Amino acid sequence: MWDVETGKCKFVLTEHSHAVSVLAMPGGVVITGSQDKNINVWVNGVKANSFAAHDGTRYARSGVVDIIRQIIPIKDVGFATCSNDETIKMWDSKWTLLQTLKGHNSYVYALAYNTVDGEIVSGSEDNTVKAWRDGAFVDSVPHPGTIWSVQCNNMGDMITACEDKEIRIFTRDPARAAPKPVQEEYSKQCVAKSGRSVLFVNKRVAN
Repeated sequence: MWDVETGKCKFVLTEHSHAVSVLAMPGGVVITGSQDKNINVWVNGVKANSFAAHDGTRYARSGVVDIIRQIIPIKDVGFATCSNDETIKMWDSKWTLLQTLKGHNSYVYALAYNTVDGEIVSGSEDNTVKAWRDGAFVDSVPHPGTIWSVQCNNMGDMITACEDKEIRIFTRDPARAAPKPVQEEYSKQCVAKSGRSVLFVNKRVAN
């Protein structure tokens, strides 16, 4: 951890044994998740808690934990994590598990919070981006490859970075949607890759 004014290092958090994802929270709280399959909670540079967050249910056997891919803040709730176990988990500010979101059928690499719609957006190796609201599935947008990153802008649009080297913006606003031929061509790409059409089955359209 670094002091932004002096540029000097304040703390070095060294408990993890593999690559780390990190989230800074108010009050000097830092939450780290790792390929060592643990979440650590730090307060002012001191570890306050540590736990295995994802139980590896993808493997159909208990007692197996899995990699933490990303951690994001959730307004008025706490934070969310995603994992290779195909799930997204929501936690409160006291690190208590609130809910497990299931629907992906491969690794979940990316998360974002849509402040306009109040939705969690997740991107996966199953070639879909899914939206969740109040713990329930909302919709799914097929892609022609793995989703490596996802973000949401201040208009509620969803921005995705895909394995096919393309960055796309999806909107629920018909006035800003891409021309129909562009949408149809994108749908053909998705069908060719995964057999799923993006048109007529989703509320979001590319722009």
